[in-house]
Amino acid sequence: MKKIYFDMDGVLVDFEPTFLAVSGGITHNDDSHVYRAVTKLISQTEFFRDLPTHPAFMPLVFIMQECDLLGIEIHILTSLGKHWNTDRGVKTYANKIAWLTEHLDPHFTNYVFHVVPDANDKHRYGDANSFLIDDRQDNCEGFCKHGGMAHQFQGKIEDLANDLGKFVYNTK
Repeated sequence: MKKIYFDMDGVLVDFEPTFLAVSGGITHNDDSHVYRAVTKLISQTEFFRDLPTHPAFMPLVFIMQECDLLGIEIHILTSLGKHWNTDRGVKTYANKIAWLTEHLDPHFTNYVFHVVPDANDKHRYGDANSFLIDDRQDNCEGFCKHGGMAHQFQGKIEDLANDLGKFVYNTK
């Protein structure tokens, strides 16, 4: 059975603008002590629960609904970060579940929720019957190396629809 994996932060959730505002401009690619302090702080709050939906959220929900009608399994695949096995990871997990309950569940509930300790672990779900929608290039590349197809989402539904159509209808 075919499966589509939707990332949360950067795909369903408008993560980057809020993170940049909270961090004072430090990006998630920065490995400084400031970045680590910011991530520690936000993992102790309701940061992930309170994030806004991505501007393309409703078109993405429509894609979920249409693919579900075609018999394709819908999965949400997200990372809890480096502290996944601590109280901070438990709080992040609870906040992401709360976000899905508030924002996605009113529109679509036929999905499977997965968490990985680190975003780089998403490749474990890659196989010939799977498609990943993720904003990070490294996650997409790792997924493809394990046999899956992927689309690096940059907010353009038309680009996603083109790549997803190739997967859904087995065309190149």
